[in-house]
Amino acid sequence: MRRLILWSMIAFGGIAMTGIAGAKEDPGPSPSIPCFPEDVAPLNVFGGGSVQAVLGEPVTLPFELFCYIGQLCGCTYTSTPPTFDPEALQLLDKTQGYFTFLPLKSGHATVHYQLCDSQARCGLAGEWTIEIVAPEDAALVSHTIPPQIARGNIVPVEIKMRNTGAHTWSVDGGYGLMVLNDGCGVTSESLIALAPGTVVEPDAEHIFSTVLTGSASLTTCTLEMRMFEPSAGPFGQIVVAGLTFVDPKNDASAISSSLPSSIAPETSIGVGFTFRNTGNTVWSEYAPFFLTAISDPCGVFESFVIPLRRGDSVAPNETYQFIAQIGAPLTTGDCAVQLRMQMEDMTAGPASPIAKLFGETMNVVIHVAEPPNLATNWEGYE
Repeated sequence: MRRLILWSMIAFGGIAMTGIAGAKEDPGPSPSIPCFPEDVAPLNVFGGGSVQAVLGEPVTLPFELFCYIGQLCGCTYTSTPPTFDPEALQLLDKTQGYFTFLPLKSGHATVHYQLCDSQARCGLAGEWTIEIVAPEDAALVSHTIPPQIARGNIVPVEIKMRNTGAHTWSVDGGYGLMVLNDGCGVTSESLIALAPGTVVEPDAEHIFSTVLTGSASLTTCTLEMRMFEPSAGPFGQIVVAGLTFVDPKNDASAISSSLPSSIAPETSIGVGFTFRNTGNTVWSEYAPFFLTAISDPCGVFESFVIPLRRGDSVAPNETYQFIAQIGAPLTTGDCAVQLRMQMEDMTAGPASPIAKLFGETMNVVIHVAEPPNLATNWEGYE
């Protein structure tokens, strides 16, 4: 198509290329071809589409001028600049077939280019739509920051951000989620950095993880976070979370266990014990919270302490299944065990934790019995 268009421009002539840098004026049609003014057509513009540009970085748009095959008397035009929004774009340079613009603001801009002749007849137009994006930009996707935190409760949270800018986020680039405002002192971090080796391409998402601690004295406050890059500073959408602090109440209800009806002697199995968080604190490994066997006369639990699995947390009104390994004793019979939630109060410091039991006690009877089809007297037969 490109060769066909250029060939038509050369072969059929009559194209006045005045105003295009480097172009030559065509000598016009052969004297043997009778031409009248109405036989000379306006020059057409070929080119356009959609393109993405970065704010503050020049973008070059190509256009071609062409005359249809069959315009034996050629084409003409008067020099006309492209039309565009001067608040969004600045024209830096024009050469034959190209315009270079500097994007001035984020958003969408249009460059329209059409040539007309002295009789106000216009040819086909070319048009580019430009999506101008900031070099650095970000949007909040979601977060798990609760509106209410109990005093002293350590709560793990996640903030998911989308890279809506043109540049890739990386650890080496110094990108992170910056704490802009923490007047309540709920976090000890000023910058939540990307995890080592993390790369976040444009339009990709990343989850930032941190922990918040309920204020011991304040009632309400506002927490603000924003993406950060060393040369650009803070950028993108601001994450705003209003927080309320209440006195802590630890509570739990026993729901169920996955114990089978019986266990053979000397058998080890994994069992689940499900509890509901009926208090106003978040259970997590940071406090820490765990399930404990407060009574185990048969010694069936390999460990009296049954922790949450790494990375797990249980918000108020959520249920959670603790998994424990139990081993049946050598002899048959019933073993009554009791389990209850416990937390370690760190008020006196990590070196002096105070164990505090709370919530409903789960009473479980483990029935140790021989399997019904177990053979106890083997005889050989010939």
